[in-house]
Amino acid sequence: MTELYLALKLVHIFAALALFAVEGVVAVAFPQARRAKDFAALAGAMGFIKTAVPVAKIALPLLFVTGLAMMFAVWGFGMAWANLALLIFVAVLIGEIRMDPPWTAKSQRVRAVL
Repeated sequence: MTELYLALKLVHIFAALALFAVEGVVAVAFPQARRAKDFAALAGAMGFIKTAVPVAKIALPLLFVTGLAMMFAVWGFGMAWANLALLIFVAVLIGEIRMDPPWTAKSQRVRAVL
C-alpha cells in the first residue's frame, strides 16, 4: 500500500506542477496577445497558449484522478482538507464549464448536463 501511495503522490505532484506551469504560461501569454499590434505578434503569443493546452488536458484529469485514488486508497473521506480540496476542484471545474464561451464544443456537450 505504501508503494501505491507514493506513486500516486508523485504523479499527483507532477500533475499539479504541470498545471501551475500551464497557468503561468497562459498568464504571461494573454497580456502579450492583448498588446499585440499585428497578426505576427498575436500568433506568437497564441502559440504559447496552443502548446500549453495539451499539457493542461493531461494534467487536469490526472490531478483529479490521482487525488481521488489517494482518497479512496489511503485517507478515506474523513480528512476535512481533502474533502474541501475535492469540493473546490469540482466547483472550479463547474464554474469554468459554465463560463466557457458558448461556441466551444466542450461547452455544448457539458452545458446540457449542467
